[in-house]
Amino acid sequence: MCKLLIVDNDKSITRPIKHFFEKKRNQSVDVAHNGKEGLSCISENRPDIVLLNSCLPDMSGLDVLKKIKEKNKQIKTIMRITDHYLYTRDKIKKAVSLGVDEYVEGIMSLRYLDEKINEMKRGLSEKSE
Repeated sequence: MCKLLIVDNDKSITRPIKHFFEKKRNQSVDVAHNGKEGLSCISENRPDIVLLNSCLPDMSGLDVLKKIKEKNKQIKTIMRITDHYLYTRDKIKKAVSLGVDEYVEGIMSLRYLDEKINEMKRGLSEKSE
């Protein structure tokens, strides 16, 4: 089973995503509300896919992304860029240079997220075969 980790301090985002993937997709989902917690969850639970907010209360999502990719480049990442629009392009460029697999600006729909995670899961299963 594919493991998903959500690293986001906005509970109005994390709750519906967690509920959807656990109940509708029967998927293992962990949630961390800051970067330090997220990195700890990655070490302990070894998720396949990480959904990561660019703005976290204790550290930049870009710093978390960099540490994820240093530990394991195989972990798929989706970054939610939530900065003021003036900084968005710079964050996107930096995230891409660090190896993010997908990014979305602002709030994403569950349908979009479901499609992206399914694509990533297919890619993971093809590599393991």
